[in-house]
Amino acid sequence: MGVTMAGGKIASSHTTVIEAAVPSIKALNCHSNVDKICLGLIRNKRRKSSSNPYCKVWGIDNGVKVVVCGNATIQVFYIYGQAKYILSLLEDIWGSENMIFEGEISNNKI
Repeated sequence: MGVTMAGGKIASSHTTVIEAAVPSIKALNCHSNVDKICLGLIRNKRRKSSSNPYCKVWGIDNGVKVVVCGNATIQVFYIYGQAKYILSLLEDIWGSENMIFEGEISNNKI
């Protein structure tokens, strides 16, 4: 089940967050280097896994794209702001063993 979150820096089009992403969203919502959080669609995984939740991160213009994979669901969200601080905060929350960097993360994006 998801958790409803709204207000602060969270865009209002979607307000449901999967349980695996709640700690990240709460921390990012309070961080001064984050301008906006856009929550995306939630999908079911094709098969449930017993592995630890993890997140994948892509560098985008003005922020990062994050995909959080829980045990049964996957959610995409976009975080706008100072990307190098956002990435550092995510790494503190998830730990380097549970983060996967996808695509190119260059100095001009992060």
